[in-house]
Amino acid sequence: MVVCMKRDDPLASETEVELRQIAERLKIYRAPELQPAAHLRLVEMFAQEGIPLHVDCSASTPSHIQWMVNAGYGLASSGENRYQSIRR
Repeated sequence: MVVCMKRDDPLASETEVELRQIAERLKIYRAPELQPAAHLRLVEMFAQEGIPLHVDCSASTPSHIQWMVNAGYGLASSGENRYQSIRR
């Protein structure tokens, strides 16, 4: 799993973070209808960890995801490999 966050985020300098460290702030996701299998895996991963998944915003493009993160909507789950990685 990868996550998009602002460069000045306290966790941005970390190579890996725990899912629980970012779960409450993870609010932005790729639109589920664009990648249903990936969204299902995300839901399952959160369920396995016993963490509620809060989908507050969805986006259809990486640039829209980045815009929402920069605007302060929260952290984003994305399939883009250039973003900060996280460990479960």
